[in-house]
Amino acid sequence: MGTLTCSKRLSSGRNSTCTIAWGMRYLIVLLLAGWSVQAQSVSTRIQGHRVSGSVTDSTGLPVPGVKITLHTGGETPGARSTETNVEGKFSFENLPTGEARLEARSPGFSDSQQEIEITRDISNLQIRLELAGRSEEVTVTAQSDEPELSPTGNADALELDSEMLYGLPVLDQDILAAAGEFVDDSAMGSEGVSLVVDGMETDQLGVSPSAIAEVRINRNRYSAEFSRPGRGRIEVITKQGSDQFHGSFMAGLRDARMNARNAFSPTRPPQQRRFFEGHLTGPLTGSGNTTFLLSVERQTDELQQPVFARTPSGLLQQSLVQPERETGIYGRVNRYVGERHVLSWRYGYDREWQKQGIGGFNLPESAYENRDRDHVAGFGYRWFPSATFFSDLEIRYRNSHETNTSATPDAARIVVNDAFTGGGAQQDQAQDRNRLSLNWVFSNTRGRHSLRWGIMTPTLEWQRLVDRNNFGGTYQFASLDDYVTGRPLSYTVRVGQPDVSFFYWQGSAFLQDDIKLSSRLTLGLGLRYDAQGHLGDYNNIAPRLSIAWGLNESGKTVIRAGGGMFYDRLGMGTVSDLLQLNGLRLRDLQILAPAYPILDIDGTAALPPNIVELSRRAKLPYSFDFSGGIEHRFTRDFQVSANYSVTRGTSLWRTIDANAPLPPDFERPMDSYGFIRQIQSSGTMKSQGLHISANGRMLRFFRGQVRYRLGSSHNDTGGLPPDSLDLRSQWARADWDRRHRFRAAGLVDLPRSFGLGIIYSASSGRPYEWTTGLDLNRDGLTLERPNGVGRNALQMPGESRLDLRLSRAFRLSGGASERPPAVVLSLDGFNVLNRVNYTRLVGNQSSPFFGEPVAASAARRLQASVRFTF
Repeated sequence: MGTLTCSKRLSSGRNSTCTIAWGMRYLIVLLLAGWSVQAQSVSTRIQGHRVSGSVTDSTGLPVPGVKITLHTGGETPGARSTETNVEGKFSFENLPTGEARLEARSPGFSDSQQEIEITRDISNLQIRLELAGRSEEVTVTAQSDEPELSPTGNADALELDSEMLYGLPVLDQDILAAAGEFVDDSAMGSEGVSLVVDGMETDQLGVSPSAIAEVRINRNRYSAEFSRPGRGRIEVITKQGSDQFHGSFMAGLRDARMNARNAFSPTRPPQQRRFFEGHLTGPLTGSGNTTFLLSVERQTDELQQPVFARTPSGLLQQSLVQPERETGIYGRVNRYVGERHVLSWRYGYDREWQKQGIGGFNLPESAYENRDRDHVAGFGYRWFPSATFFSDLEIRYRNSHETNTSATPDAARIVVNDAFTGGGAQQDQAQDRNRLSLNWVFSNTRGRHSLRWGIMTPTLEWQRLVDRNNFGGTYQFASLDDYVTGRPLSYTVRVGQPDVSFFYWQGSAFLQDDIKLSSRLTLGLGLRYDAQGHLGDYNNIAPRLSIAWGLNESGKTVIRAGGGMFYDRLGMGTVSDLLQLNGLRLRDLQILAPAYPILDIDGTAALPPNIVELSRRAKLPYSFDFSGGIEHRFTRDFQVSANYSVTRGTSLWRTIDANAPLPPDFERPMDSYGFIRQIQSSGTMKSQGLHISANGRMLRFFRGQVRYRLGSSHNDTGGLPPDSLDLRSQWARADWDRRHRFRAAGLVDLPRSFGLGIIYSASSGRPYEWTTGLDLNRDGLTLERPNGVGRNALQMPGESRLDLRLSRAFRLSGGASERPPAVVLSLDGFNVLNRVNYTRLVGNQSSPFFGEPVAASAARRLQASVRFTF
């Protein structure tokens, strides 16, 4: 690539291109190194071969819950069984070379048998179930060349199967965090990424990491079944029960002696994280009609957070321990009743304790403890009344209790803007939640039509909240000099009745019809309805459309296009603020330029309160998402795609001060109230991008996915505006906007039972604010920008990170065992190049750190683990 020269100006962003170029150079060198050792045979990998595929009915509709049995012969004869997931997928691993027979059995369908020859990994194996009395025999040696023209078959979808999940470097086995690197921020809603587990939208996995069978992003971009587009959604498929005992158990360790020093920590502090997780599945009865899945996880963390702050005594750099403990136990039982009914029960328990609120500008005394406990119980019922129709009902109940407790509850909080935060945390809250979720989905096939419809209530929740946050008050200082001279900018305190109980609900209904117009053309039509309480907006119908067109008979080139309308939601936290901070139940009081300290606040009760209100014109925000592109299959296991997407957000959530002080005297127009935080649905957003992706076996020794995005995102919804009377300067780059994003994840085949997993990410810098740090309009906030400066005028430097996992597998026994137990030793390296990736730069002119970085993501870390599978 030649010599690169990077600009040092943090606000220019020119070094972003250099970040990506250098990162790609490291990745290419790494791949070539793997190629150089590929000349040795890799046939000795103990994992053996992998066979995966899907089961559909006569018209191509996926069939879940099908029992698949694989009979192997040769030197290691035996039989193994599994069950298709909610999308009709199945997989077998560690298979010997030779002939085998697949049997598929499902209520309402005839049994199916297929003869296959296993000479290498076989993917996309298709099993088609027919009406009773019919069967078929097929010889398969490799994956099919036929095009995948269903709406779920787009080539730029990210699919992480169990082999990928075991082989990739994943910090602390947090699979959702690793998958989140591939989500498009512009496609997410105000509550973040949409998580769908086994077809139900939720906010927790409900199983340990090893019980996950597959993770998918951007599958079925515009299906009416989901609340968000495919690029803003993570779908998780968990492992099903088995009629044979199988399991996986993993123990891992991270220790400071294996880590590098954080850029903002004076030393390398002693810290350690230990984690254990695993799952076990098998039959509960001899007939195999009842199976179970049990998974557990335990994490113990002595994390050290670096403090980087400026106090009157000077620069303060130290590391503070932030311990964390988490325990989870999850179980599921599946019961086949006759030929047409499948019942399931599930239960999960999770308990977590952690110390929070320290690190960065936050001093040790501002810490608080968080405790969280969850119970989840669920029931499922699948019914197959005929060969072309099935019903899937899932009901879950969740009980949660969470508390926050300040380490120093009697001390007032001291905030010196962009210098340090001390005093008490002023976090004292208890929350009890009882949530009921329901999904009832139906599927039916009629000729060329594959119909799917249903109702969903992801949240029917009753909540009780006891909120005593900031009952001890908070002093805010505009600068360090003001703190030294005892001149606070403001003093705020909360008084009143802290208890509140309320009911919150969300509901949806959808209809999706995938029409096979011809062998080369598929049309997807969808319609979705969304509604929720506390808003009074019930006219929310969202159409969806997708097209897949094969350009030639070979099916190697496919054009895809589509679009849809997607509604957002009013979050639970916002609803609780609206009900509590209305000036009647709780009163947030504010004094500008108060005496310091205030010893008696009884006289403040008559002050006008700060309140939260919802605009009378508020409605559910919505966005339009469109995309079109082309994909081409070069080989049986390698394809590329190029897509262009546009997202337009309308009536998005944003917040203003509806009682902003008016010039020239800067008095509030409604003197009976102070700051009125009004939540409006008046924001806009525009995002566009070119997405280029490649997936499959790109080289003889490398299998994975590579993605690049060139785009931009602008909105006017980021944060509270400095001038609520003039919002024109709010239109600017979105907080998450990055011009370039590159992601790669994959596995490198190595000899002698070694494996190498790679995750590489690089991106240009995101924007951040430039402010004066002064309160010129006397609203108690320091959000004013310099004259002529708009929102997000500065830019962070680019980021890059290379994570690696080197593993070695050992077979414990062989011979007659069809799936011999194995032990896998792994060493993970995160940010192995030890690059300093800044996470915060100060844009406050009144701060002693103006224009300087004050925080960075973790330096190089190593993680050792051992996994036992059988």
